[in-house]
Amino acid sequence: MTAFHPAYVIDENHNKTSVLLSIGEWEEIVRAIEELADIRAYDDAKRLKEAGILFESDPKPNAIRTIDPMRYSHTVDWPMDGMDYQRALRDEWG
Repeated sequence: MTAFHPAYVIDENHNKTSVLLSIGEWEEIVRAIEELADIRAYDDAKRLKEAGILFESDPKPNAIRTIDPMRYSHTVDWPMDGMDYQRALRDEWG
């Protein structure tokens, strides 16, 4: 990683309000962010595969599978109850 040489924009109270970077420094930051996003996506997919949620191939493609919905209980963290969310959306739409 190269050393960055930021230039700061300050306001009348000498508070930093913005940062100026060269285009090369900015592109390096964007590449690093994209690489971290790829690593995070890989780690998430690996975790889901280990939990048995992702299937690479079905050993019996025509077999009827029984899925226990409680297996996925609490795998998504919603900010509110599903019905409350739907009511809020309906109220928002009019």
